[in-house]
Order: sequence, then C-alpha cells, then structure tokens
Amino acid sequence: MNSSILLPQKLKHLATIQFTGKDTLSFLQGQVSNDINALDERWQFSGYCNPKGRLLALFQFWRVADTVYGLLDASLLEETIKRLRMYVMRSDVTIEVLDNASCHGIVDPQLGGERFSLEITENDHRLNYGGQQLIVNLNDTDLAQPTINSNDINEDGSGTSAWSAISIARGLPSITAETRELFVPQMINLDLIGGVNFKKGCYTGQEIVARMHYLGKLKQRMYVCDLTNIAQEQSAIEHQVGAGDKVLTIDESGSSKNAGTLVAVEHDAQLALAVLRIEMVNARCGFSLENGSALSVRHEQPYSLTL
Repeated sequence: MNSSILLPQKLKHLATIQFTGKDTLSFLQGQVSNDINALDERWQFSGYCNPKGRLLALFQFWRVADTVYGLLDASLLEETIKRLRMYVMRSDVTIEVLDNASCHGIVDPQLGGERFSLEITENDHRLNYGGQQLIVNLNDTDLAQPTINSNDINEDGSGTSAWSAISIARGLPSITAETRELFVPQMINLDLIGGVNFKKGCYTGQEIVARMHYLGKLKQRMYVCDLTNIAQEQSAIEHQVGAGDKVLTIDESGSSKNAGTLVAVEHDAQLALAVLRIEMVNARCGFSLENGSALSVRHEQPYSLTL
C-alpha cells in the first residue's frame, strides 16, 4: 500500500456506543482497565475484562462534555452491551448504540495530530494516532472524498484492508468474537500502548491484571509477523487463516507444539498480529499455521517489547 494514500475508507467492522448520565464516569471506572477520569481532550484504549482478567472487548473511549463515546468491534456489540447493562443497576447511566454513526479511517503521514489527540467538530469526532485518523461521524453524513487508490478499496467500498494493514504494522491490537476471553491485556500489549492504568483502583478483572504486572512473569506477548504461504494458493490462505487460529512450532522430536494465537490477519498485505510464547520468540523458533503457512516475527517491532 502506498503510504501517501489519503482515504477516508468506511470501516464497517466498528460500532459506536454512547454513555450518558451523571454516574457515567464512576460506572465506567469500575468496569474497564484505563483511567476514565483522564478523558480530557484525549482518547484512550481501554480493555473490558471478565473476572479472570480475560478481555471481553477492547474499547477506544473519548469524552465530549458529560458524554462518553466508545468504539469496539461490531462482532462483540450485542454481548458487550448486554453485560454492561447488567452492572448499571441503580446507577444513573444510559448506554445506547448509535446506529446512525459511521466510522472512517484516514491514513496520511502528513496528518498533524499527535497520538491520542482528539478533534471535535459538530458531527465529526476525529481520533488521531500519528498519521492515522479515525473519524466517527455521528449522523453518517458524507465526508469529502479525496483521491483514493482503487487497489486499496474492498469491493463493497469499505476499504478495511488498507486500514487493517496499517494498524497491524503499527502493533495496534483488536479483540473480536473469535478472540474474546483468550487474552489478558498484557498479552496483546495493551499496557505498552497506554491501555492499562495500574494505579486507578478496582475494576472487573483488575486483581488478575495487577498481579501479572507486579508479581507474575508474563509468558506471552503480541508480535507483528509476516505471513508466508508454503503449501497452498493465496486464495486458500484467505479462507483458512483468521483471528483465533492456533500458531504452532515444531519441537525437537518433530511434533507440532502450540506456540500462540493469531490476533488479526490482513491477507492482501500478508501481515498478522500473533500472541506468541516469549521464550519461543527469543529462541528464534519457526512458527507455522495449521494450513501450512509460515509465520515469521519481524525483527523490528513498532514499539519496545522489553520486559
């Protein structure tokens, strides 16, 4: 993909939730991994965990006045809304799905917004991540359309492929229906990209997440990987490889051994995010998928993985 391409590309895999009511901040503070009280002209990643510290969803939160907005993968929307509403009880919190909202992604190295900065206009809320900008249009109005390379647009015009490739290359995690409850936040590097606050106090799953941080030894981390076909046509890879698939390695006896799990895959760019056993990565083990494809960890990662 040409890094100078301007989008917007419509991102149909994202859903928008709105939280209102006088207890919104205190309610969310007790539910998610980041400090919701720090939402002041900035947006943040934040994990939503079960009591065992496993991620049920990954949010991008921002605040406008007394309203908090959240983005998450649409495949998790129904279950996440249902679970959140169970815990509202007597709190003054209203949780709504913004069915009329739309999300677009812009990728442009010249974008000036620093990471996690926020730009608000009447209808558009723009979340910057240094050269990437996610635009949430609350009324699904048309955006000005710049010149776009047709090779980077999906048949339905959504263009998710280009956005996904950039996000994977930058090590930005995702949680989908296929990976729900598989990872604690540190496994997908949420602590390394500002998605966990270890001083904020209690939230669901906090004890497990904090124990891993202060007392435990993390055995798995997420890595940016190149996906290489060995035994099959590229079209076969596209249909058989996806988030939640097992990653394997071959042990000394020649038997395959579980080495981790795919987090996200972009077939056109042959890129993937995978949670892998740290000791295996450090030992330079060879990794493969069950369909015979090879997975190789990139020597250069987008941020420090030093533990």
